[in-house]
Amino acid sequence: MTEQQIYRDQENHFFLNFVGGKCEETESPLIIKAVIDEYMLSGTSLTFGALRKCVDDFKARVCQLKELDVNSKVKLLFGLSVTVNAKCLKELRNVAHVDVDKRRRITKYIANNGSLRLEGSHVKSFQTMKTITTDCDEEEKECELENVHVAPVPKRSRRERTADELNSNLVATDNDENEEVVTIGGKPPKQQHQNVIAVEPEVNDETTLNIAFNKKDHPEQPNRKLTLPLASKKEFLHFLLDSIKVMNLPVNKNMLARLNGMIAKIEEFQTLGLQVERNVEIEKFHTMVLSAVTVSVKNATERNHEDSRSLREFLMLMEMGILTLELPELQELQIRINEALKDPANQNKRVHVSNIGKALETILDIFVTKR
Repeated sequence: MTEQQIYRDQENHFFLNFVGGKCEETESPLIIKAVIDEYMLSGTSLTFGALRKCVDDFKARVCQLKELDVNSKVKLLFGLSVTVNAKCLKELRNVAHVDVDKRRRITKYIANNGSLRLEGSHVKSFQTMKTITTDCDEEEKECELENVHVAPVPKRSRRERTADELNSNLVATDNDENEEVVTIGGKPPKQQHQNVIAVEPEVNDETTLNIAFNKKDHPEQPNRKLTLPLASKKEFLHFLLDSIKVMNLPVNKNMLARLNGMIAKIEEFQTLGLQVERNVEIEKFHTMVLSAVTVSVKNATERNHEDSRSLREFLMLMEMGILTLELPELQELQIRINEALKDPANQNKRVHVSNIGKALETILDIFVTKR
């Protein structure tokens, strides 16, 4: 995976977190154009078309998400005006009263236990999406050209091409439910096959990155990976908490609660004499921190406004955080951050506080205990 691909995936991750937050708060279907416009104001290198495509790809797989609780999933389906496939609709109707429109989008949802009630029309949202499609064709085409799966194979007969497309259909729509999702997303089956590949679990990408960093030292032992000591994890989390205070970042209460909760959990394990909570591979930690720093540097500008902070100060804090861990395995990471710190082009640049917050959240994600 190239650095450009890592950066694009990181930006998509930030954007989907933003969209998810909007769905959590909304009481009516979102107007996607307005959501994208709001996100772009915070500073991103991705085009409108690329962000729109990211939403479409995500919508095509919401029904298949297994890791979400029912209410969170319903908020995504409702907020993004997702057409619900038959299997997903049946599951929802086991726990709630659900009304859908002709496009099988949720118009009314009342949980049997009273925990959630949503109601609204998707007409306005749909009309807006049609307008966006007309206005942003050029940007989407540019975005699609970047993906090798979309590029046609030269010098193939019409019959051969049709057979390949049918094979792609079989892979992308191996059941009726997925077939419906392809139709909903407005993408041809071959494009949907690309989407399914793009949403493979993160562990695949991380494995690729780990091999790239470590193949010289451990070519025959991919399963023997070094992990961060429990004390180092606690120390780094404390450092992130202190950095937020030093830079006076207006982070949300949820992020602070996560940070304090992680620290308390580690202290609980230490009290019990346990040395493992969730293993965090040093290579993965290296990759995620470097990715967060890279995204922050690329989003930095010369503009000085009250909602920005010094890029140099942020890089210094990140370097200090790595140095305090005193782990030789992280020496390369410290060197890379130091290079960015000394780069003359970065001396007077500033980063929007929202981008710093996104960078810190990305790092936090690898410390979350998965049950």
